[in-house]
Amino acid sequence: MQVPAGTVEAGEGLESALLRELQEESGIREINRPAPLGSYEFDMRAFGRDELQRRHVFQVAPTGHLPDSWDHTERNASDGGEYLFRFEWVELTEAERLLPEGQRRLLHLVNR
Repeated sequence: MQVPAGTVEAGEGLESALLRELQEESGIREINRPAPLGSYEFDMRAFGRDELQRRHVFQVAPTGHLPDSWDHTERNASDGGEYLFRFEWVELTEAERLLPEGQRRLLHLVNR
């Protein structure tokens, strides 16, 4: 389990990157104004990468109805591949239990 995430491209603002990554990875195109939850640094050495990532976290809500679950294929990913993502809504308490530490760090700030 993971949340949509990605990299800010050169010359791109945080909100633009968020909208682009959300659309690329989930197919969601229409959201209410993103609410910033905060940012933090995450050490990737435990995953074999000698880098320190600056992660920015937002709460978003779709403007239209979304199904309980859906599939979306990300095409032309940064590595040139295609990836099938399966999405489903889960309760926040379940997300807190299932998400990796680096993706649940600011989950307690989500407006419940």
